[in-house]
Amino acid sequence: MKQRALRLLSVCLLFVLLFAGCKKKQEDSDNGTLYQFDYRNTDLSQYGSLSDSAYRSLSITLPADARFRGEASVDAYLKVLFENNPVVSRVTDRPVAWGDTIVVYYKAYDEAGNPLYAVESTESEPRDGLRVTLGESEEKPGTDGLNVPGFNRKIVGAEPGAAAILSLDVPADYGIVELRGKTVTFHVMVSYIRVEDKPTALSASYIRDTLKWEGELTGEESDEEVVRAFRTYLYDYLKIQMTTSHDKARNTAILAQLTEAYRLVSLPQGDLRYQFGKLYTRFESYRRSVNTQAGREVYPDVAAAVSDYYQLSEDEDAMDYLSLLAGREVLNNLVVATIFRQEGLTISDAEFEERKQELLAADGDTAADEGRTIDVNYVYNDLIWEKTMNFLSDPARCRITYSEN
Repeated sequence: MKQRALRLLSVCLLFVLLFAGCKKKQEDSDNGTLYQFDYRNTDLSQYGSLSDSAYRSLSITLPADARFRGEASVDAYLKVLFENNPVVSRVTDRPVAWGDTIVVYYKAYDEAGNPLYAVESTESEPRDGLRVTLGESEEKPGTDGLNVPGFNRKIVGAEPGAAAILSLDVPADYGIVELRGKTVTFHVMVSYIRVEDKPTALSASYIRDTLKWEGELTGEESDEEVVRAFRTYLYDYLKIQMTTSHDKARNTAILAQLTEAYRLVSLPQGDLRYQFGKLYTRFESYRRSVNTQAGREVYPDVAAAVSDYYQLSEDEDAMDYLSLLAGREVLNNLVVATIFRQEGLTISDAEFEERKQELLAADGDTAADEGRTIDVNYVYNDLIWEKTMNFLSDPARCRITYSEN
């Protein structure tokens, strides 16, 4: 345990020492290109070592629901689907009662009758109403609709389709600036009472009307054929998704064991800079996307985006955290490449060319035909990962136990 702790501490210290080099990525991102590290030809022994006994007999544990179990996985998925996609009915033939979920529109006026704010739907600007769930009783009114105290008690008894006039005192810290700290008259129209019915069995009407699934149906199928077609679709979809997810979880568990066993000396700065740059660029795109969608500067810089995304505390530096993530990826790369070399795994010219064309095509349908180039190390490293993980995950080498917890 002591050696393990010292090893982990040395890794963390390396991150700190190398971070100064990583930060330069912020300056290079727009005027230079960082290439992937050459794990195929570089002498990896200078960075550390891994005994082959560490990976000759692996044993990992994954959750039972991590693997695809055929129709059982389909049934489990349907339960979640029913829970998240209930059949919704719009009730308009009775007044609002405690416990109801209602959909409302409103217009807000000050005491002089001047309009302040509105949530409404028009032909030119259609929009959904606000969904409000009332408490169970007068004594337990629940969280007030619109977050205005007294709303729930006053809306009970309102008729859908008719205007209900409510005079309410809006808190001074209310989210809508125009209404803060004022006595406001709300003209509320309950559009309908929303009633949810969660199915217990799959039906053709649920597939068509609630899920809006059509697949490759012609419209001439019987209800039984629609249900069968949808289950087949789910089966194929889940088989692909769950197999991919399972393999990712398996590989993560394998690497967690092997990075513990790897005797680290140092991290290759070239790859550390590359991995940090990749993360930095990704969060810069994320920052811009969020700001654009919000129409304002939600994140003034990448550090703010990283801190919020990973929910870092005030005393945690976002760039240090990105450096830590980059270091973990580099350590994984070292482990994978070391095993690849130790086991004498190879990549043929034909395999390289095929993967190169696949990666080029992934950038666009015609990318491979437009004379575009690709980092040679990127292609080799992709194949090194694939071949090594296939080697490690061979059932003869890796025993997987599935836990019900």
